[in-house]
Amino acid sequence: MKLLLLALLAAVLIQCTKLTEYDLQQVRRAMNDSLTSRTESWDFNVVMMQKGVRAFAIEAPYGFSQETDSGSITFVKGPVHVQVYDSTGLTVDRTVTCGALTYFARTSYLYMTGGVHIVTSDSRTLRAGDLRWLQQRNLLTSEGFVTVVTPDDSLSGYGLRAKDDLSEYRIREVTGEVSVERNDEKTP
Repeated sequence: MKLLLLALLAAVLIQCTKLTEYDLQQVRRAMNDSLTSRTESWDFNVVMMQKGVRAFAIEAPYGFSQETDSGSITFVKGPVHVQVYDSTGLTVDRTVTCGALTYFARTSYLYMTGGVHIVTSDSRTLRAGDLRWLQQRNLLTSEGFVTVVTPDDSLSGYGLRAKDDLSEYRIREVTGEVSVERNDEKTP
């Protein structure tokens, strides 16, 4: 309907008066915005490729992409399921679930919210309220509360900076309780 009205308006304007180049450009921009700037999908399922190799796949009930002056932004509403592939693009290296995800294509930056949970192929897990993934730098960050569980330890706190495979991580403000056995015997 919007597209039909814009086309009709453009036709009337062109017939009634001679448009300046600026006016023509504005009409084209309005028509392009209504035709190509937003794409939405239910049962959203997309595979992101990098250099011809499958990088990750996103599945969710709903998603839409919006073209902006700074590039394409994809908004995904969940529950969102992401499979991240290894460098060959053949094997799932880790899975991510969250409530919502925003993907900035130009910078390969993902922002995830709504209870983020990551599980790696080597049994490392991360739980966070929100998480930023700077894909080109293989970096995960969060200012909020996080919990990282590995086969050897578990750590919780605020302020995460980690490799995206969770092989290395730092938590700025560690919280929790530690049980320490106390040996009251004095040694010589």
